[in-house]
Amino acid sequence: MKIVIIGGVAAGTNAAVRARRNSEDAEIVIYDRDVDVAHAGFATHYAVGGRVDSMEELVPYDAQWFKDIYNIDVKTQHEVVKINHDEKTVIVKDLQTGKEVADQYDSLIFANGTVFGTPPVFRDKSFSNVFRIKTVQLGRELQNFINEEKPKSAVVIGAGYIGLGVSEQLTNAGLNVRTLDFLKYPMAQLDHDISTYIADILEENGVTFHGNEGVTELQENGEYLESVTTSLGNEFKADMYIVATGVRPNTELAESIGVELGETRAIKVNEKMQTNLKDVYAVGDIAEAFHAITKKPIYLPLATTASKMGRIAGDVITGGDLTFKGILGTSVVRLFGNTIAGTGMTEELARQDGFEPVVLTSVQSDHLSFMGGKDMIIKAVAHPETERLLGFQIIGPEGVERRIDVLATAMTANMKASELFDIDLAFTPPVSTPKDPVMYTGMALTNAIKNSPLITAKEMYRCIEDKDDITIIDVRDAEAYENEHLENAINIPLKEVRGRLGELDPNSRIAIYCNSGRTSYTAQRILLNRGFKEVYNLTGGLMSFKNLLHDLDNMSKMNG
Repeated sequence: MKIVIIGGVAAGTNAAVRARRNSEDAEIVIYDRDVDVAHAGFATHYAVGGRVDSMEELVPYDAQWFKDIYNIDVKTQHEVVKINHDEKTVIVKDLQTGKEVADQYDSLIFANGTVFGTPPVFRDKSFSNVFRIKTVQLGRELQNFINEEKPKSAVVIGAGYIGLGVSEQLTNAGLNVRTLDFLKYPMAQLDHDISTYIADILEENGVTFHGNEGVTELQENGEYLESVTTSLGNEFKADMYIVATGVRPNTELAESIGVELGETRAIKVNEKMQTNLKDVYAVGDIAEAFHAITKKPIYLPLATTASKMGRIAGDVITGGDLTFKGILGTSVVRLFGNTIAGTGMTEELARQDGFEPVVLTSVQSDHLSFMGGKDMIIKAVAHPETERLLGFQIIGPEGVERRIDVLATAMTANMKASELFDIDLAFTPPVSTPKDPVMYTGMALTNAIKNSPLITAKEMYRCIEDKDDITIIDVRDAEAYENEHLENAINIPLKEVRGRLGELDPNSRIAIYCNSGRTSYTAQRILLNRGFKEVYNLTGGLMSFKNLLHDLDNMSKMNG
């Protein structure tokens, strides 16, 4: 058997290694048009910012290593330019000599990843001071420019994973950075009430963020880009520019032999990574995945998914029985000392899919406050009828990645919200709390589902906007109330609630809030236990409501 793999990064190399571990008889060849193989090109900005000592650390293995350890032939700077699937041959071009040769295969794996999603204004243009982040070779070019030209300023176009990371690392390297995005807030895959915090983090650390500003015009000086003009008419000048506007699957070669694409325009595959053509597979960023909850097609290019897909294809081709189980899209980014993570569905996606979820926003300390614990903002989405966990988003300086991994594991195991409280998690004062944020989240979700209903900031806003017949109670102390409070809210501090129940109609609709939702939950339970019929707790408290108003650019629903 001969296996030909097109592409030699995470997906391709994982497929090759798994196939070799299953079989010593297979002949395995990887063709990649890049200079490097098995590289961490997604991390080149960390070398630029000094977080990684050398760009070469991002290429831990070379072609000879794969030959020596796994007897896998890796041909870098070789591009597959044509395929004849009827004859099972590929035409391969040596990019150094220009020579083309034919090669034969029994099984073919497309692992050739992505091409840049280039904004129209940049198409077919090249500048000496404009860079992309994707491969280590591109990283070397960026590093050389910085070392030789000593730029003082940069404009980063795009505020996804790469754009944020580049913004941070260029700032760490001493540059003055502006970040632009055509969307209002960074990381569009998160809900707005979480992504607004990311914009604040950028600003607090010296990165000027401009949302709702796509680049529409370029001011050129030969091979040098002088400035860009945005959709709002603003002109920004810089010494260098990073275009980080995402990628799309590199399907042209696969399409040329009749490989079918899916709804996301990535290659459609089954659970064994097989395409519609016999003996042809697709893995990694070129392939379409499916969501583990909705089972719907999804395109989310992540190294973790690529590695899984590659391993499955290599296993199946050599007689194994591995299958793809779908993804939750678990992801994380570190930004100026904060960690932003998500898994599963956002509130917006859950509503679009008709779940009508219960939504919990809470503030939890990652470990005990007297040991220096810092707050995390946790947003949880669950199905109220089945208690199914739908998704989580967390942002905070410490402990985020540990919690998001536990929650992703719980979702993979199909645990219910109430079962999160039963997980036996480790505790010691410097690293955790007796009631871990994961446990608290499960407990709070269960309470909201069973007997302590929540109201979101958006729902509260609509109540105020529509002048609904609802009594709003602020249970913070009088000083905090006088400083700021929701429109038409009455102040009954928590310690006074039991003594002032006679001021309230037990048959009316009541919404209670505090700063973050904890104190108001206590007040909510008092009222419900005293026979009040319909009492809601503002999830996330005043913090969430103010964040919503910031999103709406409308502070009219606050007094004080």
